[in-house]
Amino acid sequence: MASTVPRHSGLQLRVLSLYRSCMRAAASQPTAASREAATAHVRARFRDASIRRADFQKIEFLVRRGERQLKKMGGGDGFSVARV
Repeated sequence: MASTVPRHSGLQLRVLSLYRSCMRAAASQPTAASREAATAHVRARFRDASIRRADFQKIEFLVRRGERQLKKMGGGDGFSVARV
């Protein structure tokens, strides 16, 4: 008997991918204090309870904005909590 594995939607996959990328960027910080601060900031931003799960337009906008910000930070200069 095959087990049914819940599938994620395309938008859910994009959110998860962005979260993992942000957490990797936070983990690449040079000092332990900056790693902890960056990780806490990423978690807080993704746990924003004011965004309804059914508000697809807002979620898509925030994902695109997060991807742009992450790409800007990817220039080798590290992850800055102030810029996110």
